[in-house]
Amino acid sequence: MKKFLFFSPSPNEDLENLKSELLQLGAQVVIHTDPQAIKSASAEFEGIALFSEFPQAQDQLKAALISFYRASRPIAVMGPARALALEALKEFRPTLGCSAEELGRLKEIAPKADLVILPASEYITDRDCKLISCLGSRGGADSQVGISGLAKEFFEMA
Repeated sequence: MKKFLFFSPSPNEDLENLKSELLQLGAQVVIHTDPQAIKSASAEFEGIALFSEFPQAQDQLKAALISFYRASRPIAVMGPARALALEALKEFRPTLGCSAEELGRLKEIAPKADLVILPASEYITDRDCKLISCLGSRGGADSQVGISGLAKEFFEMA
């Protein structure tokens, strides 16, 4: 059984939607709210999903993302967590999905990243970084389609 780590300081719609999709695929999902708990997570979990930036734990979360990247384990990000992933992985020139409104701000974080404007119903995969992203619920009514696609890709990459 594939086991995935979710990190979010509090429950949210994106977390619940992705969790539901992965459970339907037969995965196990462990949710942590304490960034200290994810320090050595890359060995125990097949993938990590982030949903928010959580300012108090930026360094721990960036370290966890780099650990998953180095272990060649998939990373799923949506909503505000996309900026955190971009910051953590910018030296690897990641491809990341964003909205037109976010493009300028995210380009400032990682000028060499490949930022792709996505509709809410889509997700994008960077196979080199094993990074999968979508807009999440911020994308409106069509966001569940993007989250569903992201879940299947996340599961298959693990």
